[in-house]
Amino acid sequence: MDKFKSIFSGLEIAYGQYQPGERGDNGKQKGKAFIVRGQVTDEHWRNHIEGKGPALGIIPITENNDWRWGCIDINPFDPVGIAESQIALLDAFLLLCLIKNSDKSSQKELHENIHNQELVVGFGRDPKLKISVSGKEALLTDQLAALKDELLMIADYVNDDGLKNAVQVHFENQFISERVLDMVSKDNFVDVAFEHSNAIKNSFQGEYIDQNNFEKNALNSLNIFRGLDENDETGIQEFVKLYNDKIKEM
Repeated sequence: MDKFKSIFSGLEIAYGQYQPGERGDNGKQKGKAFIVRGQVTDEHWRNHIEGKGPALGIIPITENNDWRWGCIDINPFDPVGIAESQIALLDAFLLLCLIKNSDKSSQKELHENIHNQELVVGFGRDPKLKISVSGKEALLTDQLAALKDELLMIADYVNDDGLKNAVQVHFENQFISERVLDMVSKDNFVDVAFEHSNAIKNSFQGEYIDQNNFEKNALNSLNIFRGLDENDETGIQEFVKLYNDKIKEM
């Protein structure tokens, strides 16, 4: 658990939680995401790892304005799970973080950020949502527009049309989560998931796949995983390295 905590360390005075609820008539799992102001304890970590109670969501940015890790949702509309334009958008954002000055947050700013995250988690889809910026109310959509302009400036500065196009695409089109919600709101969730899975499968139809070899490698991968998992003392980083080394030997 200590290794897991060190990899995913973040803000310690507040954290996110997700409480799954009942399934709706369309088959979609309902649930509630919320921010809790309080210390992240070992019990929170342990319950999360063991799958007990509400899921734990660590806020990556620390009290010192730094962060060690990040993650991105799988894009269900891309066969490989992430589109090239998403990677380009992340490149632009990381370049902005690299060159933009950012002083250490005061306690007042830190609590303002936590409050804003509470608002976005609870009401982020409201186009009229207002957050607090330096103690003043501001439309979230205006802040997104300002971020878009800064990212476009980065793309212009490095003279990269791919970055510029990625920024335009992701800010002018629906977010992925919005597209998913639109899909499931119009039909049964199970039917939508099945149809979309078939569409992804069909996108690979033109490629030759040796089914027998595919199944053999999948079973070997599972056996390697099980074998390594039997040793409870193996840390996460060592586990990943051993697993990858054995996969390369296949």
